[in-house]
This record gives sequence, structure tokens and C-alpha cells, in this order.
Amino acid sequence: MRYSELGRSQEALAPIEEAINISRELAKKNSAFLPNLAGILGNLGNRLGELDRIQEALTLTAEAHRILRELAEDNPAFLPALAQSLGNLGVRYTQLGLRQEALVQDEEALKIQRGLAKANPNFLGDLATSLANLGISLSQLGRRQEALAPTEEAVKIRREQAKSNPAFLPDLARSLHNLGIRYSELGRRQEALATTEEAVKLYREQAKTNPAYLGDLASSLTNLGVGYSNLGRREEALATTEEAVKLYREQVKTNPAYLGDLARSLTNLGVDYSNLGRREEALPATEEAATIYRQLVKKNPAFLRYLSQSASNLARQHLQLANPTAAIPLLKESISAEVIYLQGQLPLLPEGRRLALVGEFGDRWQIPFSQAQQNDAAAALALFTRLNRQGLLQDIQRSQSLLARNGPQRPLFDQLVALTERLTNTTLTPEQRAQFLGRKEQLETEIYRQLPQIQPKLVENSRIAALLPAAGLLIEFQRYRSIDSNTGQFGPPRYIAMLLKRDGKSRSIPLGEAAPIDAAVATAVSASADTNQQVEALERLAEVSRLVLAPLQQDLAGVRELFVSPDGELNRLPFAALPMAAANGPTLGDKFGLRLLTTGRELLRLRQPAKVGETAVMIANPDFNQARPYAESSRSAVSYISRSPNASAAAINRGSIKRTPGESGFPTWKPLPGSEQEARLLARLLGGIAVIQGPAATATVVQSQRGPRILHIATHGFFLADLPPAGGSSLAATVWPTNMGSLSAPTEHNTSSSLFTLDDPLQRSGLVFAGANQPIANPADDGYLTAAEATAMDLEGTELVTLSACDTARGG
Repeated sequence: MRYSELGRSQEALAPIEEAINISRELAKKNSAFLPNLAGILGNLGNRLGELDRIQEALTLTAEAHRILRELAEDNPAFLPALAQSLGNLGVRYTQLGLRQEALVQDEEALKIQRGLAKANPNFLGDLATSLANLGISLSQLGRRQEALAPTEEAVKIRREQAKSNPAFLPDLARSLHNLGIRYSELGRRQEALATTEEAVKLYREQAKTNPAYLGDLASSLTNLGVGYSNLGRREEALATTEEAVKLYREQVKTNPAYLGDLARSLTNLGVDYSNLGRREEALPATEEAATIYRQLVKKNPAFLRYLSQSASNLARQHLQLANPTAAIPLLKESISAEVIYLQGQLPLLPEGRRLALVGEFGDRWQIPFSQAQQNDAAAALALFTRLNRQGLLQDIQRSQSLLARNGPQRPLFDQLVALTERLTNTTLTPEQRAQFLGRKEQLETEIYRQLPQIQPKLVENSRIAALLPAAGLLIEFQRYRSIDSNTGQFGPPRYIAMLLKRDGKSRSIPLGEAAPIDAAVATAVSASADTNQQVEALERLAEVSRLVLAPLQQDLAGVRELFVSPDGELNRLPFAALPMAAANGPTLGDKFGLRLLTTGRELLRLRQPAKVGETAVMIANPDFNQARPYAESSRSAVSYISRSPNASAAAINRGSIKRTPGESGFPTWKPLPGSEQEARLLARLLGGIAVIQGPAATATVVQSQRGPRILHIATHGFFLADLPPAGGSSLAATVWPTNMGSLSAPTEHNTSSSLFTLDDPLQRSGLVFAGANQPIANPADDGYLTAAEATAMDLEGTELVTLSACDTARGG
């Protein structure tokens, strides 16, 4: 302990290891020595963690935790030690980047510490530590608003302790350090600066008499530099960051565990130089940071997120110096590190938390598209970025759903499906909704923890090219924001088309600003939906073709099969109906074999042997007035206000609806006899299959389908307009170079947000089925199938789903 208190962690190892060997022998003979063994194991785990030997530290910490949990089950006197071991275990998981696992430990530790502190004020310090740890875990999961309250509570406790006992001043400094980070993450920059300045002042005083606090001082100085930079005080930012780098260099000489901190400060130093226009000086600092992160990633993939940022910063600095040749491989390194990191982390998170983690990487993934015209390597990089990043969340969700549905996790998966249905009830109280959401996250976390780990991997352009037919062409469209290399500012959205041929050659073609293209698409789609504007619709589609297809004409020569991956508003286009040139000329569908993809990466999945779908299913003309009572009561009613459907011979009475905030009640859905005619015609073409209609066309019947080869649904559809956030906060936009600095790693560990609510568009859109006009009479099936419920359907083996209903091309 004495070595450790002096910051001499390496020297502390030998005596601790010897103590463990002695305690193990004693515990074998007498269980009374188990508490002592657990304590020493935890101590060694902490020392190894300080030395960046994280995996070894986790093994020892987990062993200590198991011993203490067994002891605490028989004797409550061991609860304090159990809580501390949970905190240590959370630290290890955090160091390994296993954020969700860390949160679980921190939440349990806090629950124990609250109970202990309530009974005995002597445990208030431990409570403060647990509160700060919880704040760190929540923040690292993107739940930044939730992270603030426990961090503020920790500071409050530490202030009271420090008033009566100066020995608590280092703990107060540590809590202030963390609070400064929480304020900064929420954009409260003045509060962040004041709090961090106080932490630096306290650490300076401690470091004067104890060099063990020099690392903490450097950490707070790093954050202080970010605070100055965020407020435009650039000279002060540079001086502060330079001091932090100097301190960390000294720490690294005796303890390599500080390498990550040194790299973080060097990254910020490069940003500070860039902000002051000293670009030549920025390069060495950023290059050194990237070199360190490359070393650290080999031992701990948690550093991938920092490598991604550092490589991106270095690439931008090269772009500012008009050196795109050096920037391109760095941008690829940045994108690769980001994708591999997300592939490792996202599967462990509840689905509602995943987008926040993706958002932490900001807009830097868009930079390759701005550079795509530089040369062949830049064009290849833009395509590589699209192939690896597009559809990442959907791929993970699809893989996990298949694994959970077909594996031993199926009972938990069925519970999750039922819970998702319950959450569609708009009459739930906030307390009920919070309870259901909490249970949903628990189920997801439990399921995903049990599933086989998805192995991170990158997809090279050449691999996708090899899957294309000889006369095939892949077109990847991308909507992105261009970046100015000199200012670092992102401009208005634009579109680019990236082409890949069988021989592996790629080409990028700029299509211009997104606004006119989006407007043309909206006009064409609107005209196409109106039977009175069919001639005009062809002209509007031809205008879209002029903007989107005309720039690609020379590359389409000799192509017979076209694979198209749309983006942005282009997802709304009927590509098969797009005229090649004139409005009355051949269409894209006439000239090419056409297939739409989420991204070319899908060709890898489609190449695998697919499950053969069952008989086609036709569902149409539900009896919306069907009021037959049900025995079960698993589904709940949803309230909507209707808008009269717009009937026509071609678009068969499919109405859309809107909801007025504060109103309730159900629409009277009109019958759709034309939809039944549509389905019966299709059924004859498919060999005379039966049509499910009338009272039988229920939401439950739809959900019960298991991989039909074709699923055709003709009914009413709805999409409710965006709702204001339920008290959440949005992430601030990233602007480079000012905000590309890193906050130093939190140090309190001492040894929502994007939830599925009605703010989620998946729960505000859906289809209408039998009984929807009598939802109260059918408690087991309210007649509505939301998009959230549809995501859980078993469509493995299904080749085609047609939603013949209004609003199915809309979204949020």
C-alpha cells in the first residue's frame, strides 16, 4: 500500500503477490482467511489496472468479487466490501471498453452504498465514490443528462466532508474533475471551466507535498485546456495543454499506464496548435498521439475510439497543408478503427442506447466523401466508408434477432416481443412506461450478454466487386455534408454516387447539393401518388433522372445488372420507374436487371444459402369493426385521430392519420374492398392461394407468420408526425478543429436518451387490422401493428414484403 500511495505501482506488485500466495494457503485450511484473500486480490487487481495490465486485473478482481458475494450472502457485515468489489469490477470493465457491463456493477454498488450510508454516515465517502462511478458509466453510454445528477451529488458529499477534514480535499478534487467533464459534455462550458479550475487548484496544492497527485493534476490540466479552447481562449488552452503533456511525459517514464493519457493530451496539443494557425507544429504532436494509440490498441481494443479520432485529426492537418496523399490512408485508419470499435460495443448495448454511442463519433465519417474526387485512392476510400458504415445497426439487430429466436435465448426473446407490444399503449402513465422500458433494457442486456459474440470485421471493396456479375455495376448513393479543409466547417448536404465494377475499379461522381435533388424527389413522389397527375408524374421522374442518373450515363454502357443502394430522400424513389432519359422513354427497370440494397455489403449475406420461404400470404380488407372478444389481454389500445382517406381507383382508399397533442379517441377506419380485389388477383398469379381477409385479418395473425416466401399486406397505414423530445437533450454538433480535443479520462473510479417511447418513430407508425374500430372490445389485439412490433417478426426465408398502404414511405 505504501508503494502505491507514492505512485510506485510496479514496486507494489511483488509484496502483494507474495501476500496472495500466503493467503491462498491459509484459506484452503481455514475459511476465516477468505475475506483477507479477497481484499488482497482486489488490491492486486487495482495495481495491475494502474499498470495497464487490464485483463489480468479483471481476472483477479472478479475472483475477489465472487468470494465477497458468497460471504455477504451469509453475513451482511461483508456488504461494504462487496460494494467496493463491484466498484472495482466496474473499473475493469470500463478499462476494457465493456461499458454496459460496467454500468450493471456500478448500479448494484450504488444501491448497496445508499443503504449503508443511510444507516451509518461513515459510509458517505463510499457512497460518493459509487455516485461518481455511476456518472462515468452513464456518460460513456451516451446517457449524459442522466450522468449529471449522481456526479453533482458526489461533489456535494465531498464538499461537506472536506469542510471538516482536509484529508478529503483530493476526493473533492477528483469529484470536481468529473463534474467538469459532465458539464462540458452537456455544452455548459462556463460551469465546466469554473469546476475544472477549482479541481486544478486543489490538485496543485496536493502535488506540492505528494508527487502521487501529479498524474491527477495533469488530467485536470488536460480538461482545463479543452475548456479554454471551447471558449475561444486559445493561448491559455495551449499553455495549459503543454503543461499537461510535460507532466505526463514524466509519469510515463516510470509508469506506462499513463501512455493513454499522454496520447490524449498530445491530441489536444495538436488541436491547440491548429487553432492558432501553427499547423506545422500540430503535426508532430498528433503523429505521436496516433503512434501511441496504435501500440495501445494491440493490447486493449477500447483505445480504438481514440485512435479513430487521432488518425482523423492527423488526416485533417495534412489536408490543411494540401497533402491529400498522406491524408487518405489516415482517413481509412480512422474509419476502420471506428467501425471495428462499434462492431464490438454495439451488440452489448440495449437497442435504444446504440444510436447515442454512434453519435459520439460525430461527423468525421463524412470527410472521405468530401475527398472522393481527389484521386482513385480517395474514390476507393469513399466507397469503403459507405460499405462498412452504412446499415451497421440494422446488421447487428438482424444477426442478434436470428440468434435469439433460434437459440436457447428464445424464452427471453418472446418476453421481449411481448413487452414491445405493451409499450405501444399510449395510455400508460409515465411511471408504467418507465417500468416497462427499464424491464425491456434489462431483457435486452441479458439476451445480448448470452449471445455468441459478433466478430468485428471490415469489408474491402475488392471482396464486394468479386461478388458482382461480369456485366454488373454497384451504385452506392451517399448524402453527406462536405467539409472545408481550411476552416474545418461542414457545409450544406450534398449527394455523391460511388460506382464499383467487377474488376474492382471504383469511381465517384458528384451529384451536387442535396436540396434541389430532395425537392425534385418529393415533387415526383407526390405527383406519382395522384391519379390526376400521372402525365406530370412522368415529367417529374424524368427531372429526377436528369439530376441523379444523367451524370452516370457513360458508366452504364455495357451494364446488364444494376445493384443500387440509395441514401437520404433517394430511398423514396421507384428506381425501376425512373426514365433513362425522356419521360416517355425506357425506364431503368426496362433496361437493366435491377436490385435494391441497403449497401453492397449485403451481397455477402445474400451469397449465403438462404432458408426457403413458406407459402405466400395475402392479407387484405380487414374488418375494422370486428368486435369479437378475446380471452387474452396481452395487447393494449392505441389512441389516434383520423383524417378522411383519399379514395381513388388506383390508390385504394388507404388513409393516413394525424394526432393532435392532448386529444384521444379512435378513428373510424373505412372498409377497403378494393384491397381485397387486389390481393385476390395477386393470389391467382401465385397459384390460387387463399386470401386472409375480414375478421381473420388481425395483427396477431400477421405477427404469427413464420417466414412466408411472399407477404402482401393491403390495409390502412399511418405515420404520426415528429413529437418533441421528452425532456432529453440533443448532442451538440461537432465542429473541427475547435472541439476535436479529448477530455482526459475520468479518475473517480478508485478502486434517455434514445429509448423506445412514443418519441420513437418506430412506435408512431404502423398498419391497421381487424378490430381497430373496436379496440377496447379486443384487449388481446387492438388492431394495430406498429413498426416496433414488426421488427420482431420472423421473416427469415421471406423474399418479398409488400405494404400496400398509405404513409409506408414516410419516417423520422
